Amino acid sequence: MSEQRQYAEGMYSTGEIAKRCGVTVRTVQYYDSRGILIPSELTDGGRRMYSEGDVKKLMLLTYLRKLGLSIDNICTILNEDNAENVIRTLLEEQIRQLNVDISERREMLREASGFLSAVRGADSVDTNSLQDIAHVMRSKKKLNKVHVTMLAVGIGMEIPEIATAIYGIKTGVWWPFAVCMALVIPAGILLVRYYCKNVSYICPECHNVFNASMKEMMFSMHTPSTRKLVCPHCGKKSFCVETFREKENNDD
Repeated sequence: MSEQRQYAEGMYSTGEIAKRCGVTVRTVQYYDSRGILIPSELTDGGRRMYSEGDVKKLMLLTYLRKLGLSIDNICTILNEDNAENVIRTLLEEQIRQLNVDISERREMLREASGFLSAVRGADSVDTNSLQDIAHVMRSKKKLNKVHVTMLAVGIGMEIPEIATAIYGIKTGVWWPFAVCMALVIPAGILLVRYYCKNVSYICPECHNVFNASMKEMMFSMHTPSTRKLVCPHCGKKSFCVETFREKENNDD
């Protein structure tokens, strides 16, 4: 039997371990020369043989290189008493960062999909239209939070109002309903003020972002995402697109 087949099962030659780990033979030889991947065995003929443990170590070394660590850095880490802890921490941080990247890319995908839908739904697309769409897409998440807050508070106000009304109908005792309304009306006004302070509008004519007064918002025609307002910049009255009010617009 030739020397190539004399080594034990589960052992790998330099060429075999290089192929299994996707690196060159020269890389394996270099790691050997640097003392960070010493072969587990030598055959009688001086052939370098690597174990499954060596395979795992080479895979780790290859990945650490992908993370941007130099050979000198890797050598330094491996020579530390807590090398295993350092490597574990490096990998945990890499996993954390990858999860962040995945979340950000998913958000980018959602925004891109929404942007594409908005562009497809537009009658015409020019630079100003694209800017408006981009502004709306950026603020959509914040605006959704405003809507959710209003819905939650609104439902919380409706429940006692309906309950005391039913109680009044059944018993003829209406003071609980009157007390409830005395509390609900001011709460409703505060809710509207909250809405006004967190919403701005984009004029479809001049594309400026502006804030509307509470009176304008309460008595204007509106759809779920637009409101018919007079733009203070161009003076035209039209259905303006709702967007989240950024901090710099709060004092307009």
